[in-house]
Amino acid sequence: MAQFTFKFQEPADGPALARLAQRLEGTPYTSWPLQVEWSRKLPGAPADDTFPVRRRRLLLCENGEVRAFQNFFEHELYLDGKVQPFVWPSGELSEGIVNRQYAIGCLMVLQHSLKMQPLHIGMGGAPAMQQILGRMGWKQTPCIARYLLPVRPAKVLTQMDWFQRTPARKTASRILAWSGLGSGLGHAISGKKLKRFLDDDYRAEPCDHFGSWADDLWHEVMPSYSAVTRRDAATLNRLYRPGDPRFHRVLVRHRGRAVGWMLYSTQLKPTAEMDLGFGGLRVGALIDTFCRVEHARPLLALAVAQMADADLDLIFGHWTHQGWDQALRDVGFLRRPTPYPFNVSPAGAKLLFTADRPLASCHFTDGDCDGPYYVQADSNSPASRAA
Repeated sequence: MAQFTFKFQEPADGPALARLAQRLEGTPYTSWPLQVEWSRKLPGAPADDTFPVRRRRLLLCENGEVRAFQNFFEHELYLDGKVQPFVWPSGELSEGIVNRQYAIGCLMVLQHSLKMQPLHIGMGGAPAMQQILGRMGWKQTPCIARYLLPVRPAKVLTQMDWFQRTPARKTASRILAWSGLGSGLGHAISGKKLKRFLDDDYRAEPCDHFGSWADDLWHEVMPSYSAVTRRDAATLNRLYRPGDPRFHRVLVRHRGRAVGWMLYSTQLKPTAEMDLGFGGLRVGALIDTFCRVEHARPLLALAVAQMADADLDLIFGHWTHQGWDQALRDVGFLRRPTPYPFNVSPAGAKLLFTADRPLASCHFTDGDCDGPYYVQADSNSPASRAA
């Protein structure tokens, strides 16, 4: 008789996960059980971390074999200033893709996860999974938006996947690129707008970690959003290991006073799951931004100026707040829909994405959910050192 148990992954589970990977050989998921970034602790966290923001992986086991798993990323959400613990679930996988006996493995893990923490917030997911969540009573928001700023419009027109998907788009994009109209249009859409918000009173100050200034900004800015995940120094330094060169942390000052910060990366390795569609372009991701909306335009202008110096073709990011939406468009970003809605468990039905607290009043970015998986592997990860 099957003996199913649940546990959080430990180093001793490595051999069982390797055996699961072998059983999944020949599928697109054979590497998932061994994905380091999904199973390791947060990059800046100590080994014995018990902080309320931490990443763990929940396993479904049967007689010593791993049959399914799911990321269990504990976090804190601030709703009008009041803290609410929750979990980001993601990366779910079941041996059911090769053995129907375990077809409900992911649902078993999810149900156990909900018993431990009833409030779950997820983003995106396969259409089939979204339908299952809907039948379980989960709430779904409108899809989030992706914002794009072409630094080199002609190159974007000829290399970005979206422009190559139909003969008509391909022809039109090449005419625009080769005639110079694309660059002229890009300057009119983005270049002129950007210059309006480059203000000498605002200064960018690169940092190698989030200091006490991040705590001050967290307490000052947090109340201005109806919902926002915890962004104090202790949290940010766990999400982004101090000194990690993949991430650029920039403090923004206005006349000497700290008013916000940005976090970006140019070391990207887009994954098939993200389906970013950027082709061979050199892309930078503006992963997170934090300030009062009144400072968003000059902060974004500084971010673009900083990132453009890295020889980029395109800059992108994701935001939900309506104030940031307007600021991004004012600075010159183009808005494009995605297929990624937020999914909220029944415990959050009255807390989130209601008439009083719509998605447009909440501040979520690429720094939320499980973070930016399209960034290159951490050279300090166990897998990288082993290689």
